[in-house]
Amino acid sequence: MSKLTPLATTVRGSGPTVVLLHGFAQDGRSMADLQDRLCAGFRTVAVDLPGHGRSLGIAAASYVEETLAALSELLDRLEVAQAALVGYSFGARLAARAALDQPRRWWALVLESMSLALPDSQRQDRLAADLALAAQMSRDSISAFVARWETQSVFASQRRLPASRLAAQRRIRMGQDPIGLAEALAGGGQARTGLSTEQLAGLAVPTLVLAGREDQTYVSQLERLVAAIPKAEGAVVSGAGHNLHLEAPAEAAEAIWTFLRQVMTPRPDDQIRVSDQRRVR
Repeated sequence: MSKLTPLATTVRGSGPTVVLLHGFAQDGRSMADLQDRLCAGFRTVAVDLPGHGRSLGIAAASYVEETLAALSELLDRLEVAQAALVGYSFGARLAARAALDQPRRWWALVLESMSLALPDSQRQDRLAADLALAAQMSRDSISAFVARWETQSVFASQRRLPASRLAAQRRIRMGQDPIGLAEALAGGGQARTGLSTEQLAGLAVPTLVLAGREDQTYVSQLERLVAAIPKAEGAVVSGAGHNLHLEAPAEAAEAIWTFLRQVMTPRPDDQIRVSDQRRVR
């Protein structure tokens, strides 16, 4: 993704701008239900992060730096001075880094299933595991990767979802480029992008931290995140595990909508009207 090739997006609605960042091995389509629920009052921009969906990949060594620059370029391209930023898991860590990197570009931040930096004793092992998986992904088929990825315990609560919803999620995963995903994991995995409580103390943006009641690892981290971030509040959503907007879409959207309405300070640049749906490349 040299010279800031634009991020692929789907834009819907009008009003204050809200940018949506998906999780690993997904793309903007995985945020479609949340986008449907928010676009009645906001201009929603669902992004394909680098190496995902229709966005070109970035070399692992510069993944975070170039992704943050591309997000800023996206706001310039949309002629928006400020936006809210909603990120899920992999996307949440990048969202938090974007808000630290350019706090004046973001008027609110929502972190769904956000993970803290790993302790030093675990970081190197996690990095080695991520790099090994990235190398395997570069060699294997996407179907082999998806089969392994979906067996993780963090997704166990999703097994009760309707088969049609799980099949739709699998189709998105199966449509990814394993090479792009490998670079994204190597450069943007938790070992690389996790933030410490000391770093999070520098966040100056009003922040909502969300976790699913059945995802106890992230519920336990929620309290630490809220304590670390100066302008943060937290909410635990019942009936959901790691992926709140998939498992409890109405409840997750309501929590995000309510928070954004409470903290937003609309600016003229945020009021640009757009067509109901437009794809930007």
